[in-house]
Amino acid sequence: MKAHSSRKKQRGNEIVEFTLLAPWLIFFALIFVELGVAYSDKSIVLEASRVGAREAISGNADWKDSVNAVLASSIPWGRAAYVCANGNDCDAVQNDCCCGVSDSDPEVGDRVIATIDCPFQFVAIPDFLLSSSLREEMSLRAQTGMRALVD
Repeated sequence: MKAHSSRKKQRGNEIVEFTLLAPWLIFFALIFVELGVAYSDKSIVLEASRVGAREAISGNADWKDSVNAVLASSIPWGRAAYVCANGNDCDAVQNDCCCGVSDSDPEVGDRVIATIDCPFQFVAIPDFLLSSSLREEMSLRAQTGMRALVD
């Protein structure tokens, strides 16, 4: 009989321990989700900078359309508001995303650097868990440099 009553006391301890640890487990799970989303978005922005540099060294004036296509087709959940406007040296800003190339009409041997800079938007962590200053400072930036081989 005594063993049975001590089990009931232990069940109460288990419930209390679980309720104390559950918020931390959920919080860390959300952090891992955010890290996965950030890594995915960073790889998309890096691919967009590669496409922009590749199009710019070939002398294609429509490099922005190619970058827009990569960003719009790859970023899920309607977060594809990253659109490049016209301009060089990353002075083109629309919907908080900036993109540019160092030389849109390169000569043979010129180095072209494509830069994409997009803000990172948190998906899983609620607003009340993060300060507004942390939310404003998060951005994803990628640069790719290539040399023009053909005129």
